[in-house]
Amino acid sequence: MKERNKDLRNRKGNCPICGLYRQLIGKGVICRPCAHPVMKCPKCGTVAKLHTAGLCGLCYGDKRARKYFTALNGTEKFASQYNSYLFELYLKTVHRRLRIRDIDILQAQYLLNVFESTTIPTIRSWSHIYELASKYPAPCRRGLKCCPWNKIGYMLFELGLLIPKAEDRCRQIQNHILKLGAENEPAVREFQEYLSRTNRAQSTQVGYLNNLLGFQLWLLKMNPNLNLLSVSRTLVETYLNGLSTSSRESAFWKFHSFYRFCKMRKWILIHPLDDLTPPPKSQKKLEILSEASIKQIIEFMKSPSSPPELAFLLALILFYGCTPAELTHAQITNFGNDLELQFRRTPRTQGNKSYNRHSSIKLPISPLWFLKLQKRFYSYWLTHFQLVQNKNNRNAIPLLMINTYSYSGRPLRQNYICSMVSKGTQLATGNVVPYRILRQTCGHLQTHSGDASALSRLGWSAAYSFNYTWMPRIYYTPKSKTQEAVE
Repeated sequence: MKERNKDLRNRKGNCPICGLYRQLIGKGVICRPCAHPVMKCPKCGTVAKLHTAGLCGLCYGDKRARKYFTALNGTEKFASQYNSYLFELYLKTVHRRLRIRDIDILQAQYLLNVFESTTIPTIRSWSHIYELASKYPAPCRRGLKCCPWNKIGYMLFELGLLIPKAEDRCRQIQNHILKLGAENEPAVREFQEYLSRTNRAQSTQVGYLNNLLGFQLWLLKMNPNLNLLSVSRTLVETYLNGLSTSSRESAFWKFHSFYRFCKMRKWILIHPLDDLTPPPKSQKKLEILSEASIKQIIEFMKSPSSPPELAFLLALILFYGCTPAELTHAQITNFGNDLELQFRRTPRTQGNKSYNRHSSIKLPISPLWFLKLQKRFYSYWLTHFQLVQNKNNRNAIPLLMINTYSYSGRPLRQNYICSMVSKGTQLATGNVVPYRILRQTCGHLQTHSGDASALSRLGWSAAYSFNYTWMPRIYYTPKSKTQEAVE
């Protein structure tokens, strides 16, 4: 048998199609280029090497994979009803894809083996998703992004059963604590537990750990034997002086809180920052748009030819001061004579004990151009939302900002919202305007004769709103390409 295969591999001769002397393959005894010609795929239109059934490799793999998933007729014996539910969620993520690959078949087979032999407990957090991914490692090509457990977690999030992945920082917190080293881990872990008990947000805890980790890495460069619990006042002061003016004050107070806690818990005997003078606060100024730029943006909103999603997004930021986080999770709840938006309520933490902005707002029907903008946007939004519902997602959440490709009902990333703002301001004014400049311009417009009380109703804190009563204003000047290249 081996000799016969060797003879087939060494079979050479003149190809009957092209007439060239090459290695001959297949039953037709033709050369490889003639057996797999480079042509336009009849399904996807890509010019590639055609394989079996006259399709390119990706389309043929998709056809074979869809045949496998169609053969799954629901006769599988799962260990529990919840396992069957999780497997259905995974199949929904697979059918959304433009092309199904062989890796999806391997993942489905692996999940079937797990779900048939093991009872999976109810998934209540992203930490549980990470535990399942490490306990049952399915075949993946791109790490956690391709992980089937991660796909199941996203489906649970779309159904409202999990919080957004970006807000679950438990894994990031544990990784930061481990990176700080064995000498610092007991004290830092106890400090993190203290922050959690005092109802500090996970993002705040990550901020503390980021500053401690940066300080620890700097200490290792100075002396490998140093750690956070054996530093002197001189070392801390030297490190703070090397930071930028904007981050020096924040780092000082985070270090002050950490070392005060360590002294209280007897991890250290002397507070290195006890008598150190806090760094002076930097003089803040509010950058706002000029009147000409504001008029250009408003004219862009009024124009019937402007993209409705970009014009409506700029209106919400310029007149209501919405943050990227608010726009990411905002929902459309009603459309009668006016559009009603519902904002997501996040858990309250220390320092943020009350909700300043109302959970829902009804947009006004005047002026007339703003009502027309709402109708244009709703028509655009409804088209894309129906596409999302038609793609195996009937229970999709009516999010305000929907994926342009309409493949899923997940919220967009905040970075993508900022990129949309940059694109809209580029079309309106000819220059890219940062998100923060638009929000600061909103605060300036809402402040009348030194009264900034209207900003509190927009969801801004009283301390931040007070800044608009006295801070000097400067007009925003776009940076030239030469300045950006130098920076």
